[in-house]
Amino acid sequence: MFLLIIHENLYNLYHLYCLNNLDCLYNLLNLYILNLLLILYNLLHLENLYNLFLLNLYNLNFQ
Repeated sequence: MFLLIIHENLYNLYHLYCLNNLDCLYNLLNLYILNLLLILYNLLHLENLYNLFLLNLYNLNFQ
């Protein structure tokens, strides 16, 4: 879902501002990659939080 939204935004921005402008396209692609990395990092972070939560539940059950 996130990736689709970012991809659509990239496409729209390209057509609005960057037609026939390679520098602008390059900057947009950098932003796109940065956004993907941030989303990936957040997903991994959320997964870590979820694992910690499960670990805490496990510890509570066996105390």
